[in-house]
Amino acid sequence: MEYGFLDLKLSLSHWVSDGALVIFFFVAGLELRNEVRWGVLKSWKAALVPAFGALFGMATPAILYLLFAKLLTGSSSAWGVPMATDLPIALAALIIFGKGLPIALRGFLLALAIMDDVGSIIVIAIRFTETLQFTWLLGAIVALFIFYHSTRNLQLGALSFLVALLVWYCTYKSGIHPTVSGVALGMLMPGSQDDDPDQVSAEEALRIWTPISSFIVVPLFIFTALAVPLNFNLENLTNPITISILISRLIGKPFGILLGAWIALRITREKSEFTNSDYFLIGILGTLGLSVSLLFAQLSLIGADLSAATLGVVITLPVSIIIAASALRIRARNLKLGNS
Repeated sequence: MEYGFLDLKLSLSHWVSDGALVIFFFVAGLELRNEVRWGVLKSWKAALVPAFGALFGMATPAILYLLFAKLLTGSSSAWGVPMATDLPIALAALIIFGKGLPIALRGFLLALAIMDDVGSIIVIAIRFTETLQFTWLLGAIVALFIFYHSTRNLQLGALSFLVALLVWYCTYKSGIHPTVSGVALGMLMPGSQDDDPDQVSAEEALRIWTPISSFIVVPLFIFTALAVPLNFNLENLTNPITISILISRLIGKPFGILLGAWIALRITREKSEFTNSDYFLIGILGTLGLSVSLLFAQLSLIGADLSAATLGVVITLPVSIIIAASALRIRARNLKLGNS
């Protein structure tokens, strides 16, 4: 069933993935903006480690997926599915199972996961833009310029929301996946420390939109994304796509993030407050992915292949949680024994 708005006629799942999910990436853009201004990413040397961790943490599982898919004669189109990390799930696992671990680990995980989200958006923009409509792209850029200035005045708050919708519409019509507009809008928001108390605050936007994203948008997207036939029989469980996603995520993410952090530290020549075990632990948390992975599956595949990829994501998540919980408990216990 299709639902129309303006000249857009999309199914419910497409309205969620192309429309509502923009809020999720808007929040990611807000978080990235704050980290660049005042957090872990405020200097290039500090930013390089999570940036390289995210880059290699995405590239390694993608390469491994292509390798295993070729060996097992599965579809190569799902290489983007094992790349992404879900920050809310990873942070929840760290908070629940990582009691006693250094607080700084949370900041590093936050920075890495945000860079991971941005990387996913870049991949989506490049991989899934078939034809680019430059007139609509120009319209999106102009609308972003208006949005930037409208957010600097509280009296124009309603206008900011309408302009944001215009940015989304122009981005969609340009051929670029509209979730890209979410990150751009988030990055352009001003912060409360930007000198003018009369402007719309990025911090206030985070307080408003984070619960909406976490408790409405993401569950709604997961519900619609999982509305495909999922048969947990032996044939589907041994599908090359399912197996390739499982192996590439569980192996590629931890070793990719560790490798990226190691290379970045060699480039910056900075002394890190974390050990290799800490980076590998963050890598294990990086295997926790759901919503963005399901988005990649929806964009890349159809039919039985989509079902197999979705099954791979669903199966991998609880395995990742068990591994992450065990690793966090072991690391916390070792730290406690070392301090006693």
